[in-house]
Amino acid sequence: MHTPSLWGLSALVLTALSGCEGSTSMSHSFHNLLPDTLHVIARFDSLPWNDSVDVHLAPGQTFTRFTYHMRGKCSQCGDLQGATAWIDTLEVPGRTWLDYPDVPADWWTEVSEGRTWIRFDHTLRIGSTRVE
Repeated sequence: MHTPSLWGLSALVLTALSGCEGSTSMSHSFHNLLPDTLHVIARFDSLPWNDSVDVHLAPGQTFTRFTYHMRGKCSQCGDLQGATAWIDTLEVPGRTWLDYPDVPADWWTEVSEGRTWIRFDHTLRIGSTRVE
């Protein structure tokens, strides 16, 4: 039985990756910092396949939705850098917003970038200072 060498396998992977044109992606995550279960409904705007999220989060749980993906690495990424450009409304049924997260500064955004790809990950941490 013939097994490929590590060098041969590495060369194959590098060849495959060098032929890729890259990508641009974005995600939105919701993290429950409350001591009880949190119901979150997020309605997105201008996203082709992610129009809403309806999720129940246990204490400490995070839910991530990959909200945007395109082939090719963007060079001027514009609104992908801010979470709120894509959110129409956020609802927390059974609770009241004390501090509605309607500006990018309300979200924690992490940008990861490689030579042929870039990724924007937006996280909303929901705790007692944000909802009652």
